[in-house]
Amino acid sequence: MTELCAACLVRYTDSGHMSEHLQACPGNDGQQETIQRVTSYLEGRNAKWSKRPGAGDYRVSRDTNVSAIEAIHDAVRKCYNGDREEAEEAYEQTRAAIDEAHDIIGGEKQPSIKVDRVFAVPRRGLRDQADPYSSEITHNLPLLDPKYGVGPNIALRAMYSMPPMTIETCTKDPERTGAIVFVPLFGDMKSDLFRSSDNAARRFYMRLQANNIIREKMDLTASLTKRLGKKDKKVVLGLGALLPALTNYGQTIEHHSNVVTTTGHGGTVHLLAETVSAELARPNVSASDPIGIMGAAGSIGYSSLDVLAERLPEARFAAIDSRETRLAQMLHNHSDAGRITQYHRTGDVLTKSKVIVAAITSRIDLDEIDPRNMLDLTDKVFVDDSQPGAFDREQVERRGGRLRWVVGKVDSADSETSFLGRDHGYNYGATSGLLDKGDVWGCEAEAAVVAASGEPEKYAIRKRVDPEAARRIGELMSRYGVVVAAPQSYGKAV
Repeated sequence: MTELCAACLVRYTDSGHMSEHLQACPGNDGQQETIQRVTSYLEGRNAKWSKRPGAGDYRVSRDTNVSAIEAIHDAVRKCYNGDREEAEEAYEQTRAAIDEAHDIIGGEKQPSIKVDRVFAVPRRGLRDQADPYSSEITHNLPLLDPKYGVGPNIALRAMYSMPPMTIETCTKDPERTGAIVFVPLFGDMKSDLFRSSDNAARRFYMRLQANNIIREKMDLTASLTKRLGKKDKKVVLGLGALLPALTNYGQTIEHHSNVVTTTGHGGTVHLLAETVSAELARPNVSASDPIGIMGAAGSIGYSSLDVLAERLPEARFAAIDSRETRLAQMLHNHSDAGRITQYHRTGDVLTKSKVIVAAITSRIDLDEIDPRNMLDLTDKVFVDDSQPGAFDREQVERRGGRLRWVVGKVDSADSETSFLGRDHGYNYGATSGLLDKGDVWGCEAEAAVVAASGEPEKYAIRKRVDPEAARRIGELMSRYGVVVAAPQSYGKAV
């Protein structure tokens, strides 16, 4: 398994090399050892910190949530040897945020702002691996920072019973206001709740449990969105990361009045095409180099291919997807089929293309594919639309390539003060987020422009994205000045 140093995010597949790195890394400063102490302390006092979570662990519960935070606070006090005053302040901020979230969801407190749009995001990290996304939540729940010894296994378990929570607001343009809401849904849920069983009734029951938990948390999210919305006006609910897939493209929560969901996939396709166009202008990219499309049979991948083929009438494409028969049928019917070649091996696409689109949901571990670093990615760029990211930046760069995420901003001298700008500087995490305060994900930008249009039901996407829907969102983005942001990934410039 690939291991990652939490201090500097360097990865190693060899445990011996990782051990050597941890001893030499100036940024580690005992952090891994503190994580081990905190984890051992908690697991020694309650088996829930080590056992496989079940459906009950994922249900919203104030008592369970507060109990977890208090247990972590106790462990940090016992095991953390750093700045105790800072750690205590982190606890107080975290406890206050948890209490307020439950108060608002329970109706004991009203939201303090009114907005035109909400962008909902789940947690991106996993329990059983080093978590480059840990910093995406420490802005609001600072006690869960790895520097206090709270590793991904503990931090994620502490959030399972949380309600949806407003983590940022966007009110710099009073006519076009927004909020970002954290939805406590997680990538580990599938493996936790869908356990292997030969019993069909048991499998049905597990699926029912999982669906009930997703429905509960998304219904709470939609209810919070409605309460955040302005009176007598429809509020747009943008769905980030895995939320479109978990809600059937928003259809499972469309019964909430005055809430209009949109998947964000049109905004992703538009900014992806803009990003690819910018990369093709680099001097080391030849017009004869095909553009690689990984995941070309998916709705985002195929829509990106179609939009790019229209924009770039001379370009050629190298398409690949594990659903080979489906892709072959789709390409056979495409009007530009003569410019698109289907490949069956990822290595062929990587070899032939200088610009490679990653429109996939699974993670690609280059260290597993290429353990000896023989793969030469010099002068190649991966345009990765996935969140969590499909590719690891350090792995790509170690082989000579570049990794770029799909990110936009408002085209102005000060994008931070635009209607997309965030009030308190939240950027989805120092090690996993956006470079500048005015930068946004493509799906986040879609929610903003759909709300700004004043006709959300006309533009919102509530099904699998298709090329025409992506073009309509692209037109909206152009109308409101949304352009490609500076090249970046994992919170750093590329």
